[in-house]
Amino acid sequence: MLAQLEEQGIRTAYVNCWSSQTFYGVLDTIFQELRALVGEQRDVAFKFERLGRLARERPLVLVLDEVDQMFLKERNATLYNLSRLDHAGLVCLSQTREAYLSLDSRVRSRLQPRFLEFRAYPAELLVSILQERAGEALSPEAWCQADLEKIAGAAGGDARIAIQTLRTAAYLAEKGRIPQIRLADIEEGLRKSSKLRRNYLLRNLSEHHRLMYRLVKDSPGILTGELWKRYRGQAKERGLRPRKRRTFNHYKQYLVTNGLLTERQLKGRANQRALWVGDDGKGETTDESEKSE
Repeated sequence: MLAQLEEQGIRTAYVNCWSSQTFYGVLDTIFQELRALVGEQRDVAFKFERLGRLARERPLVLVLDEVDQMFLKERNATLYNLSRLDHAGLVCLSQTREAYLSLDSRVRSRLQPRFLEFRAYPAELLVSILQERAGEALSPEAWCQADLEKIAGAAGGDARIAIQTLRTAAYLAEKGRIPQIRLADIEEGLRKSSKLRRNYLLRNLSEHHRLMYRLVKDSPGILTGELWKRYRGQAKERGLRPRKRRTFNHYKQYLVTNGLLTERQLKGRANQRALWVGDDGKGETTDESEKSE
């Protein structure tokens, strides 16, 4: 999309907010993307004024990916200021609407966004995607429609997991000199694909997310209130500045939304919710990033 805009004479810049989590960092990345020199000037006001001049010279589209990974204060400052630019469009990508709903009211009123939600792929669409991949990469006798339906049904609407599962299953069959993909190959492929996704998410967690994840892993079934208390204590011991309760809740929701944690209402205990590591409240994940923590 950005390439097509560039062809129409519109400047574009892409920022991943995992690595640029402050307003200053976002501005710095934007100028790198625009290949605009600002010398050694580190002043935020100078950079922002310069960006405003560039936008007035030629329309500008800014994409902030993973915007929910910015700390709330920095997210407020970044979105408020960028929304003030003339002749500039802002595209923000987030796992949930919490990144918007948690903003200050004055920031939300300035943005007035149009939401575009990308829902999970339905199983029938995943099957058609897998059919195209299998038709291109595998011999006809190596797979059947039932194989693709099993993979699609187990992928949870995630096309990346479905494709990686098919790829791994085909590799395992070939490695075993088996002419056709077996159910065992599909199950092993799904397990490895899910683990790869979890490991990717775990490697990219902030220190605060990682601390919360570790506390839940060490105390399966911990109540959210108790997690909040332990998080504050552990953060101080590690020299981290504990986040406020609202930010803590956003972090917890991110871990739950991405399947790293499961949150459940306890039976017979009003307003009591507990947390486990894994997708079902029983599972547990391990990865190299945890071992090196």
